[in-house]
Formats: sequence, C-alpha cells, structure tokens
Amino acid sequence: MDELLAGYAAGTLTYPAQALVGAHLEMSNCNRSYVSSLETLAGFELEDAEPVSISNRDEFLGSIFSGAVDDLNDNAPAAELSEKGGPAVPESLQSIIGSSMDQLPWKTLLPGVKECKFGEIDGCASSLLWVRAGRAMPSHTHHGTELTLVLTGGFKDEDGHYVAGDVAFADGDVDHKPIADEGEDCICFAVTAGRLQLTGLLAAGSHPLSAKIQSDTRSVCVKRQTNRENELPKTNYVAQADHGCAWITGASSGIGRELALDLARSGWKVIVTARSEQELAELENQSRALAGSIQALPGDVTKTDLMAEHVKKIQQDFGGLSLLVANAGIYLPQDGLDADADAFRKSFDVNLMGTVNVLLPAITAMKAAGRGQIAVVSSVAGYGGLPTSAAYGATKAGLINLVESLKFDLDLAGIRIQIISPGFVDTPATKSNPFPMPYLMSPEEAVEEIRKGLSHPARFEIAFPRKFVRQLKLLRWLPYSAYFALVARSTGWNKKKAG
Repeated sequence: MDELLAGYAAGTLTYPAQALVGAHLEMSNCNRSYVSSLETLAGFELEDAEPVSISNRDEFLGSIFSGAVDDLNDNAPAAELSEKGGPAVPESLQSIIGSSMDQLPWKTLLPGVKECKFGEIDGCASSLLWVRAGRAMPSHTHHGTELTLVLTGGFKDEDGHYVAGDVAFADGDVDHKPIADEGEDCICFAVTAGRLQLTGLLAAGSHPLSAKIQSDTRSVCVKRQTNRENELPKTNYVAQADHGCAWITGASSGIGRELALDLARSGWKVIVTARSEQELAELENQSRALAGSIQALPGDVTKTDLMAEHVKKIQQDFGGLSLLVANAGIYLPQDGLDADADAFRKSFDVNLMGTVNVLLPAITAMKAAGRGQIAVVSSVAGYGGLPTSAAYGATKAGLINLVESLKFDLDLAGIRIQIISPGFVDTPATKSNPFPMPYLMSPEEAVEEIRKGLSHPARFEIAFPRKFVRQLKLLRWLPYSAYFALVARSTGWNKKKAG
C-alpha cells in the first residue's frame, strides 16, 4: 500500500487508480498524514530540479488551478451517506461514477451479484460491483492487476477482511473467493488491467452460466487485448507424471534439489543436472524409497553440445521430456565501485546462455511431441535494480524478457512456458547477502509455491512470497527519485559509505 500511496502523491498512477486512491483517502484518515509527508518530499525534489521553460505558461497554470482540490488532512471528514441513506459517492470518484448511484445501469452477473461498467481510461477498466450480503463471488484469479475499494459493507477472502475505505490488491498470484459480509450489501469500485479468469465450479465449460460470466468479465479488459484474442492459440497444458519425465537443472542444492525430491515423491521420473556428480548421486540414493525416481545426468549448462546430448538421451532412454525446470544459476554479488568483469561474464554465461542452451533443444523435442511445459527460474531481482545485483539482476531481467518473448511462438506449438520469480530463499546463494532479506523462505516453502504454480492452468508467472512481490511491483510505479530512496532505505544502503 505504501508504494501505491507514493505513486498517488507523485501523480504517476493511471487516472482510475488515482481516483480510487483519492477516494480511499477521503473515506479513511489512516494514510492522509503519510501522503502529506510524501507530497512534502516531492516538493523538496522540485526545489532541486532544474527549471524548464513552458511556452504556454498561463494556459498550463490555469489547467492546474482549475482542477485543484482542498488539501487532505487528518481532521477531514470521512465519506458520509447520501440524503437518501445510500452510499455517497466519494468526490474523487464522481468524475467517473457521477454524484449518485441511484440511476446507474446495473447489470446482473449472477443472482445477488451486479456490475456497472464505466469503460476504459488510461488502459484500465473501471466498474462498480454490488454483492448481496452474505453472497460469495465465484473463485477466480486475474490476468493482470486489480485494485478494489470497498465503498459500503465489506468482504473477506483468503488474504483478509476488507471494510469501507479499505483497498484490496489482486493479480495472477491471487486465486480467491470473496464473500460479502452478513448484514449489509457490499459495493466496491474496481480498477482492472487484464481480464478475470474463473477457477472454481464456474470455470469455463463446467457450468451453463460460465460463458456469460466469462464474456462479461472479458469485456472489462484493457483494449490492448484486441478482438483477435480468441483467434490466438493458447496452451493450458499441465504436465503429468505419466506424460514423460521432468528435467531439472541446477538440482544439486536449494530449490532445484527440493523440487526434484518433491516431484519424485509424487511419482515422477526426474532427471537432474548439475556440475557436482557427488551431490547428484546422493539425490539418486535418497529417491530410492520414493514413489518415483531420480536419474542423474551431470553436466555444465554452459556446454551447448552436452545439453543437446542430454535432451537426446532423455527422449531415447527416459520416455521423453514432459516438464523442464531451467533452474541453474549463480549469484555473484558486485560492488559497483569495485566490480569484476569476469564475474559479470560468468553470470551471463551461466544464468542467461546456460538457460538458452537448455531451452533450445528442449523446445525442439517438445515441438515434435506436440506438447510440453517449461518453467524458467528467474528472480524478483529482475523487476528492478537492487544493491549488489548488477550482474545477477541483469541476467534475471533478461530471463523474464526471454520467456515473455518466447511465449508468443511456443503457444502456437502447444508448449506452455512460465517464469518463476522467487523472493529471498534460504539457499547457499543468498547467505552472502549483506542486507536484510524480508520474507525469507525455506526451499521447502518455495517448492510448495512452485508446485501450485506449475499445476495452475492459467498462471504465467509463479512469484512469491506474495506480499513481497506486490511491494516490488508497485515500486515500479514510482518515479526514480522515490524508487532509489525507498530501496536504499529498506536495504540500509542509505547509510553505506563508498569503499
């Protein structure tokens, strides 16, 4: 929420999101002083900024002052009820909703669930949702992000309880079933970038109302998703143990090792690759009592020909490749004032080119088979620059772009590709981090999240822990001055001295 408020203070949010946060501040006084402080900081930034000439100065200033609103303060009244006793429309939302909800063209989605749409602004769709007291919404996830402001009543889901004035954030990592509170109907204002995906009993094809709901929710997508969307081939393939084997690189420790054991417990035949033959042999021995099996194919992912040979052997001797988890990677922290060119080169060779060496022959094999599932392990460090991550973060950002780009073509061949973006996981790679690691997870906890993501037919990104991922994604909405200040403060880099 802090990053969202910072974006509001900086004026970098889309118009509907800016209006939603403004309404939140009208209805709840808990964040007003924080926003006021952010606006003060922004004023200091402006004082240090170089002046810029404006050709139409009078017109420009007129447009600013004509849209000015009273300053928010901790003593400002919260939103009140209208004269008719219904929920008042917060002033910040009146340019979208109007001054009253009495005459809105509500459309029934389900018994006890209605929606009123307001179209698209700045690439985001906005709508009001009315849910009868005690009514449960269908289980769903999101292809994109959704901000929801409770105007009246309340609801609860797997993430918490939200009442009037609260803001809920949801994205592709959230699969929830909101339930309106008893005793009062719930009305929410939602801003959405991306379509809703039903996941429960009303998932596409499993209920006669599903087609109607899918059509209704699809229409609130951003216009970037053109009317040709239904013509694009998509794959929701989920690899199963009886479809072939799983291949995991970087399997000698950490996430790779734990994932190999977890898949083997579930009956998978797992091929593991890493440079350490001894550690892979120990994995093989450890799997002997499990439902599945683990077979070692040692090797260095930077060896292009060797990785191609491994895929050939998997196809010939192990029943074919159904699931690839490209996990091999290294983390070599870099001080920007004393960086090592060899460390950068090695990071790119292993993390980027090593992944390419594994991907290309695997894609060829899966294309011939007509199906396959690939997951590439990146990191939340790929979302934006972090201290000591100049080499590592650059490779992980590259992997995210690589997978996003490949998806367009792999969808055409029925090959599903996903990106895995873990936060801080307690592995040998993270033990050298010289800064606090929030939401640190064990490898076992990380594998649980990965397994859920791999089995989710609609999820492209598997990112965790959820709260940390949201914070980092929201940071990217901020101007760079705020981004660098917040990251430096949270990592302690604002107190670090050069050298």
